[in-house]
Amino acid sequence: MAPHDDTGAGGGEEGMMLAEVLVGLAILSLVTLAMLRVFSGTTMAVDRVERIRDRLSVAEDVLSERVADVPVRVGREAGHRDGLDWWLDAVQVDMPGAAVPAYAIHIRVGNSAGPPVLSSVVYGKEP
Repeated sequence: MAPHDDTGAGGGEEGMMLAEVLVGLAILSLVTLAMLRVFSGTTMAVDRVERIRDRLSVAEDVLSERVADVPVRVGREAGHRDGLDWWLDAVQVDMPGAAVPAYAIHIRVGNSAGPPVLSSVVYGKEP
């Protein structure tokens, strides 16, 4: 008796290889899509961090300039720096036992109604 040939007339081995290639391509496309979403999310996060860093840098510059003005001017100031609008609110605070007045300073950048980007308490001279 002759040995039995399992490949058959339809070429089953070639058909199985095609199915394996198609499944492999489907898996590769799913992995590629997942990686694209990760990269997109990372890019958006980096952009957001850069915007926050720019706003904080403006707030730090404004604070350092205004602290040099002694006595601190109480009230609201506004300005524009490095392409961003900023608002500074300064109020005198009671600090029992303090020899000099204390001022709470809140700086907002980009949105006057938003939360402060930077808040600080500074001590100044008597006006």
